[in-house]
Amino acid sequence: MQSEGGRLEGLTVQKHGVSVRDVRGIGTVCRRIKRAFESGLPIVAVISSLGQDTDRLAELAFRLKGGMAKPAARELDMLMASGEATTAPLVAIGLQGMGVPAVALSGLQAGIETDAAYGSAEVVRVRPVRVLRALEEGVVPVVAGFQGATGDLDVTTLGRNGGDVTAVRLAADLGADVCEIYVSYQGIRTADPHVVPDARVLSQISYDEALELATTGLHMWQPRAVEMARRFHVRVHLRPMTGPEGGTRIVEEVPPDPSRTVCAVAHQAGVAQVRVGDVPDRPEVGADILEPLGRCGIAAGVITHAALCGLSFTVRESDLERAVQAVEPAVRAMGATVLAVSDLVEVSAVGVGMRGRAGVASRMFRILADEGINIETIASSDIRITCTVRHRRHEQAVRALHAAFCLDGT
Repeated sequence: MQSEGGRLEGLTVQKHGVSVRDVRGIGTVCRRIKRAFESGLPIVAVISSLGQDTDRLAELAFRLKGGMAKPAARELDMLMASGEATTAPLVAIGLQGMGVPAVALSGLQAGIETDAAYGSAEVVRVRPVRVLRALEEGVVPVVAGFQGATGDLDVTTLGRNGGDVTAVRLAADLGADVCEIYVSYQGIRTADPHVVPDARVLSQISYDEALELATTGLHMWQPRAVEMARRFHVRVHLRPMTGPEGGTRIVEEVPPDPSRTVCAVAHQAGVAQVRVGDVPDRPEVGADILEPLGRCGIAAGVITHAALCGLSFTVRESDLERAVQAVEPAVRAMGATVLAVSDLVEVSAVGVGMRGRAGVASRMFRILADEGINIETIASSDIRITCTVRHRRHEQAVRALHAAFCLDGT
């Protein structure tokens, strides 16, 4: 979608989240925005809520509701959006105090229209009329992230880290040159530095790699924002809030490098597995077992199904008990058995260099075998291989793969 009024040359959309913790943090964000404004290029700022305001408000809502009942989704979204609705005008006021013309806008005022899926709404369209008007007048629009409104003007929220979605979608509809997401880390690394201390910051990765890493546990950037950036070809720069240098650029395509088969090793803890054995060899078996999960709102991860080995799937460990209860009626009806396995971790090797290259999977399996690490399940895409291993061995697995694929730069 093209912005009304055409594209503004040099436009940057900045998203500020973790910096906005207190008055001092707001001052830091305002100074960062001021420097960009004084460079002479147009800028839009997207702001998250103050510190833990959202969690505190949610806790208060549940206490007022009483019992185990969840507060009404519509009212809960209206409440959750109030954190950003408070922070955006504070940032605008701070900018005004520094001599920078600024105007605070809610998601509704910024023209972000969503569906009515409260708590995790999808953006339907953006009509950034007031944002463009401010830019044309030389004013910095300070937009409350994480929120939008339905066609009936009911306030909605965009899910966890939804401010990233706000920033990317505004950048897409405004035709911004770049969308800068300020983060608390130095950039996307080749592995979790808590597990691999010498993990390097990647200067750039592709949209596809970023999406795989966002869904396999390496960094906390919103997967829907990554997908949106890819769909609308938005250039994204994850920038450390600690300084102007570094970070990771997310681009359409990374230049080919024969030595760059794998760009990073990710891991996702808190995984469990449901194994269904003695499964009859019938076409409808998979659907009969997995459909009850969808009705319960449980997402199945790595799925394997073979006539001789049965069917297995992974879920979040917190969903394991509900998952077993959901599939048990279908399992009993077909005369099969069910076994729950907890305390697992998914370890993934990700890289566009895997495309069309033979031997990567076998190499990964050999590396883990040489470490004496048993693989519980395997899944893959054209740029990702995921192995499920026991929790007590996952750090060893990550370090071994990181070294074997030369991600430390050697």
